Amino acid sequence: MELLFPLVFLGLMYWFLIRPQRRQAQERDRMMSSIDAGDDIVTSGGIYGAVTERVGDDLFVEIAPQIEIRMSVRGVAEKLNNVDDSDDGESEDEDDAAGAEEDDNS
Repeated sequence: MELLFPLVFLGLMYWFLIRPQRRQAQERDRMMSSIDAGDDIVTSGGIYGAVTERVGDDLFVEIAPQIEIRMSVRGVAEKLNNVDDSDDGESEDEDDAAGAEEDDNS
């Protein structure tokens, strides 16, 4: 019985701490491997840019017209243009605004 509490505690620690961290690491690995030319990104330093070329683990990112930097893919904090196949080109805000206009016209 004395051994039960530490085992349960270790199990809960694994379930609530280690497992989510592994899931986040897998998602980050998938995001980094999916980055390719044409993607908009934010670096870990907060620089916004568009990937122009990928060579192995290096990215060439255009941060301003005619200004391109070379960086490691590990320095990417976020991929901005997550394209949703079901998206019809309008954002939810535009849909809400259109619905509000229709309500006002009624």
